[in-house]
Amino acid sequence: MRVKVLAILIGLIFFTINISAQEPGDSINITETRADSTLVIVPKSTATNPSGPIINPVDIDEGQRPVILHYYDKHGNPLPSPVLFLEEDTVKKASPKPVFPAYAGTEIGVNFADLIMMAFGQKYSNYDLRANVSIYNWFFPTIECGLGFANDTPDNQNYTYKTKPSFYTKIGLDYNFLYKSNPKYRLFIGLRGGWSTFKYDIENITISSDYWDQTQQFNLENISANALWGEVLAGLRVNIISRFSLGWEIRWHFPFHVTETNGSKPWFIPGYGTGNFAISIAASWSF
Repeated sequence: MRVKVLAILIGLIFFTINISAQEPGDSINITETRADSTLVIVPKSTATNPSGPIINPVDIDEGQRPVILHYYDKHGNPLPSPVLFLEEDTVKKASPKPVFPAYAGTEIGVNFADLIMMAFGQKYSNYDLRANVSIYNWFFPTIECGLGFANDTPDNQNYTYKTKPSFYTKIGLDYNFLYKSNPKYRLFIGLRGGWSTFKYDIENITISSDYWDQTQQFNLENISANALWGEVLAGLRVNIISRFSLGWEIRWHFPFHVTETNGSKPWFIPGYGTGNFAISIAASWSF
């Protein structure tokens, strides 16, 4: 009898110890084995009674990304077991890097805006060929070369201004705001530096004298001049079909140097025009 009682007591002791060892507060759940053999462990009691996301201190090592364990789904319901996320994977930042190669193509075009204006009676014009290289579809180094000429009597002036076709050139850079988008479309701003050397005539200069009631006319011919100026522009380029595109630009000119003769400057400058503002319309082909 005493042996049976003793056996029962011993059995109860072992049963109690076994139950104690299986209590949720003392057991563990291994959720991940990392490449460096570090185990991420979470008490089962925490998973059973979630208290919100925690960062496991076992996993915070110098040079390692923090690990966050999520205990709730997006509806706020407890998960059957914690879900592990790396902190850097939870938010994706947009990369500022370009998405096109360093060399993204070449474009050649022709400016014909003044051809349209001459159809409406304008008597001076600039025509140019232009070429650019696309760098990451972001930056466009550009060169423009052309001819400008004039044969006009300005309104309310007493002379006729003539310039034979004269050479001008411009170099600069365009910045494309849509550098991550389809290269068939560009919205850009740009800078240009322009230079021209030319000769002009001022004919039929009329001077009247009310006192003597006389009128005199004379000419100034073969006057040499050169000009250096800058331009700020904003433009849009749109693909029409295949490799053919059309573009529009508004330009503001500001002179650095213009040759003066007898205290006066030339009325028309090849590549610059007659005023501080100009419009360009260009047809272009890409390669």
